[in-house]
Amino acid sequence: MPESDESAADFVLSGDTRLMELRAELARAEDSGDGMAIAHAHSDLADAGEHDAMPRAQSLILGLGFTTGLEVDVARIVLQYATEPSTEEALATG
Repeated sequence: MPESDESAADFVLSGDTRLMELRAELARAEDSGDGMAIAHAHSDLADAGEHDAMPRAQSLILGLGFTTGLEVDVARIVLQYATEPSTEEALATG
């Protein structure tokens, strides 16, 4: 991925040219105020999978073995919790 402030998921989504074309079509329809064109654009976006595009992109990224900051934080917390004595153990030995 080239150096960018764009998120990895947005970068992946930008490769879905059909989805990007439909988003642009919706923006043009909204700018024109054409209600019928807006309705058609929303329908076309639904057919193209707009509703789950981001989770699909994130799944692709994770499937390639990349991790997100959230996963790293969760793993760190779980590891910390797993290696610390429990409250009951600390009270029993303290």
